[in-house]
Amino acid sequence: MTDIRAGHDPLLPPISDYGLIGDTRTGALVSSDGSIDWLCVPHFDGDPLFARLVGGARGGRFRLGPATAPAAPAPVLSRCYRPDSATLETTWDGAGGRLTLNEGMVAEVAGALLPTTMLVRRLSAEGGPVEASIEFDPRLGDERRPPNASRRGDVLVCQWGTIAVAVGSAPALPIEPGRPLRVTVEPGRPLTLVLAVAVREPLVQVDPEAAWRVLLDDERRWRRWTSEIAGDLPERETIVRSLLTLRLLTYAPSGAPVAALTSSLPEDPGGIRNWDYRF
Repeated sequence: MTDIRAGHDPLLPPISDYGLIGDTRTGALVSSDGSIDWLCVPHFDGDPLFARLVGGARGGRFRLGPATAPAAPAPVLSRCYRPDSATLETTWDGAGGRLTLNEGMVAEVAGALLPTTMLVRRLSAEGGPVEASIEFDPRLGDERRPPNASRRGDVLVCQWGTIAVAVGSAPALPIEPGRPLRVTVEPGRPLTLVLAVAVREPLVQVDPEAAWRVLLDDERRWRRWTSEIAGDLPERETIVRSLLTLRLLTYAPSGAPVAALTSSLPEDPGGIRNWDYRF
């Protein structure tokens, strides 16, 4: 299918390039250069926080990856999900060493003092220090509204009325909306970012290192879930990945699946089938 998108950004990858991460309430699409180009909050049918996928550069994104020119991205050495989990892992060949991004969203938050929506992203280097780039540019809704931004200590807080987003990092970084930031990731000293969302509720800020441990605990829960799938199935690995994907596309509070995570990408370019596939 031809890749036609409203406000098309010529630097956008094809839709097949995107990986899915999610928490069974909402989900994000991440390109192989580490850019989250689609994420709605607080649920699948909510307003997009990042919508570069359909809105072009003005739609906003959250990129974390090698510091390279857009026209000459760093080579991707590997891209896969960690075994039997919903954590996506991408490794690039960066100048000076290898750079790996592990990222995921936390599905199980009941009974814990955690935000309903929590995204954890962690960069680590191997073989030598690697220059990385962070671009946090949230633009809420169809109007692509920039946030009212403030700081609470080392945490950036972005607000749009009853919606608030907190972004913290370890080590602490001066992240600002819409302003790219370059950092050096040293071997043995990973960089962890955590994004928390609140909608008509208190904004819970989570220490990034604690958030990483929570994501690892969530991985173990996914592995326990997949361990119940029969071990003697033909093509079991493919079946497990398919079931994980279906689970990520199911709205946990009701058990209803979404038709697709994307919104308004045309099924038939030039035709009428370009409705919002989340509904």
